[in-house]
Amino acid sequence: MELIFREKVIIYNLLSERYHELKSKPESRDESTFQELEGMYIKFGDHLEKEYGKDWWK
Repeated sequence: MELIFREKVIIYNLLSERYHELKSKPESRDESTFQELEGMYIKFGDHLEKEYGKDWWK
């Protein structure tokens, strides 16, 4: 199944919101879960930039 641009942005925004929430509360997070989420967040952002250019978010 291939996602359209809008779906990709929605997923990225959900990852971003959760990533930043956990990043701001290191005492209350499971470190392995955080690292996995961080990897997905970075990878997904890189994919969007590669596929749509640096200004994909505008």
